[in-house]
Amino acid sequence: MSENLKKIGIPIAAIASALLLMAPMLAAAQSAHFVRGPTIDKSISGTTATITTSGKVAGLGSDPTQFFLTTSGVTAETECDNPGQGANPPGQDATFGPTQGQTTTIQPRNGQITFNDAAPLSITVTAEQAGCPGKQQPVLTSATFSDVVLHLVQNGEEVLTFNFGDVDP
Repeated sequence: MSENLKKIGIPIAAIASALLLMAPMLAAAQSAHFVRGPTIDKSISGTTATITTSGKVAGLGSDPTQFFLTTSGVTAETECDNPGQGANPPGQDATFGPTQGQTTTIQPRNGQITFNDAAPLSITVTAEQAGCPGKQQPVLTSATFSDVVLHLVQNGEEVLTFNFGDVDP
């Protein structure tokens, strides 16, 4: 093949240089975007509130993708379980934050990832935080996660974010 290229007057070095110059353009051509979602789910169980996210992203290339949720803070409303009296007195609001959830890593296939109930971010309220006296235990009645943001990162660079705003009861 190099003989044919020499015959038409294209030096091998020129072709190699052109390919090297095109490589960054090919990498930059990737444009991460959501194909489905993202959505966010919140659950409360006992003293713990958790949010998770689901969705599908394309335009990622082939590098592993890390993603996680952050908040500017969480406000948890509580009451105190008073087993002897049957009536639960109100607890104190407990505040947390800013918070960051667990990082989930997915290897893209054909430049895409799909995630379901992923990147959990949880808070757990203690009896002290809820202001529950004696042997009373806290019960989490609601939690508001403020300024929730989904972050997608490849090679240490943030490639896509999505702001869910506040996620309340």
